[in-house]
Order: sequence, then structure tokens, then C-alpha cells
Amino acid sequence: MVNIVHFCLANQFNVLLFGKEGIGKTTAIGKVIDKFPKDARVLFLKLGVRDTFEQEDFLLRDVATGEANAADGDTFVIVEGFVYSERHHVAFVRSLLAGRMLYDEQRETFVQLSKITVCIEAIEPESSEEMEAFRRVLATFKTR
Repeated sequence: MVNIVHFCLANQFNVLLFGKEGIGKTTAIGKVIDKFPKDARVLFLKLGVRDTFEQEDFLLRDVATGEANAADGDTFVIVEGFVYSERHHVAFVRSLLAGRMLYDEQRETFVQLSKITVCIEAIEPESSEEMEAFRRVLATFKTR
């Protein structure tokens, strides 16, 4: 699994890792990150149960400002704690995959983030509601 995930992320394919608790999703991500080039930016984003995204927006602002200051390394965002049935989680991940826009208050304009590669870690869907949300997320992956 580690080699497949590494290949996908290294080639800028977004990845959705899902499965039962304890099968090694987090361990695999850790091993993949160890293989990234030293100039790669790896940002971890833990989604919670709140329906506001101040923390997530702060992280994305860091991505936007880092793009101007960083070397030519790729940016990877590792999303943890994703819950299919949480609509705000689905909406946030879709916005990441679709090319998120941030408002730059200093320049008083919207700025689009350059391509980031997203790896989402989630527990396998258990209910029919979670399965439907899972299908919506997969449809987002297919459109990119």
C-alpha cells in the first residue's frame, strides 16, 4: 500500500485512504511522507466536529503565503478526521480539490491557491448515509 500511495502523491494524484480502524492508514501515510523530497511542504489538517473553518483557513493562508516564499517544492495536505456524513467536511474537501480561493486582506483581492495534492484519511463508510456521502466525495475526485 505504501508504494501505491507514494506513487499517486508523487505524481500529484489526490488520494482517499479509507478502511477500518487499525488497518494501517496512518502508518502508511507516515511512511510515504518519509519518502517525500526535502523541499516538499507537508501540512496536516485535522478536521473536527465544528462547522467553522478558522483553523483550516489559517492553514490554507499559510499555503498561500508559503507559495510566494518557498522553493519549487510540492505542497501536500494530509487531511485527518474526515467524516463522510459531516456535510461541512465534504464541502471543505471539495473546495480543496476544486481549487480554493482565499481573500487576501492586504491586497484586497481573492487569490487562488496553486495546485496542492490532497491525501484524505477516513474510516470506511458504515451507514447508507455515509456511503452516499462517500460517493459524492469520489465524484469530486473523478472530476479533477
